[in-house]
Amino acid sequence: SGSKDEAVWIASAALWWVDKLYSHDNGDSGLRADAQQGALTDSIFDNNTGDGAQFGATAFYTRIKGCHFQFNDGHGMDTDASRSTISDCTFLQNDHGIFIGGASYLTVSTCSFKDTRNTYDDIKAQNSDHLAFANIVSTASSDAERCLNFDNVDFLSLVNILSSGKDTADIEIQSDCTQVSLGTLNLSSTVKTIIPDPSVILPMNKHNWITIPKDMNATIIGTNKAAYVTARLCAGFGTD
Repeated sequence: SGSKDEAVWIASAALWWVDKLYSHDNGDSGLRADAQQGALTDSIFDNNTGDGAQFGATAFYTRIKGCHFQFNDGHGMDTDASRSTISDCTFLQNDHGIFIGGASYLTVSTCSFKDTRNTYDDIKAQNSDHLAFANIVSTASSDAERCLNFDNVDFLSLVNILSSGKDTADIEIQSDCTQVSLGTLNLSSTVKTIIPDPSVILPMNKHNWITIPKDMNATIIGTNKAAYVTARLCAGFGTD
């Protein structure tokens, strides 16, 4: 702790493993990794000036499991690491909990988010493809604008998402996202789409339907705003 820069920086080595790291009060990110085929397990990132952990585009095949990210001035995790997995992690009072700036074939599963800072999202992903999110829990106490926010993401899968109390929407899928599949959702507010109109927010009507405009070629069928919705969303390439 107390480093003026990153606590750990793995620049070029392959086949690395960091376990049970406690990274606290550093002047930059708690950990930075640009090396491939690594693992980060059972570690804590607390009150760092930068992100809790940062993974560059060259950090292919990285596995992050069982870590906790809290009170970091930046994001809990900032990653561009393709063909990687993030699982069993918790996020408390960061900017974006997870920010994905540009990755392919990335899976996030069994993660929870609490008290994400206002104007940020629990998970924000952009300029990416083949992303999968499963078993995501975001509590009502979070100040986040959205649980999930996607911009220019192709081949996106969402399964078992529990979200409540968001300022803007539980899920926002922006107009340049294509080929999106939704599984089981439990949402307290609305699913928002800015296809084709950025102002469109789609609550369920009295018949318990969310209808997305024909331009998007999709319909979501559910029970009510606070209950489970089982749906498939095919954006931009036909109907289902």
